[in-house]
Amino acid sequence: MEHSAVVEKAIAQCSGAFSTLTLYETYLSIDRSQFICDVHELVFRSHPIRKSRIELAEITELGLSASMLLPPLFVVRFAGCAQLTGSILHDAILGNVHMLSFIDNRPFYALYHQLETMILARRPPAESADVLDDRRPFRSFP
Repeated sequence: MEHSAVVEKAIAQCSGAFSTLTLYETYLSIDRSQFICDVHELVFRSHPIRKSRIELAEITELGLSASMLLPPLFVVRFAGCAQLTGSILHDAILGNVHMLSFIDNRPFYALYHQLETMILARRPPAESADVLDDRRPFRSFP
């Protein structure tokens, strides 16, 4: 018996300080650096989530959490997701968080634009009619 798995093609991808964010047609994937996870586990005696898969249909909010010294954190909120603790080093490895790059974040903003468009396309037309015309950097979704 042959078993064939459906493999989705990545739509957009960007690398950050600790992880890689990949957008697919139905979900968002966050893959954390093996090295960073190992160091965090050793230093803080915690077990970070190394790979996350967030279904686009479940996303309720997208946002940035800024830091003075480190790059901002891109936070994806959905029912039951982890909440930020206020400690940037702990928050950076949460399952629903991606730390942006230290250098160039243009690929992230392109991915964000595509992600926002895809989420709004899944909403009923009455809920998302004028939202795309009035783009804000980050938003909550109805």
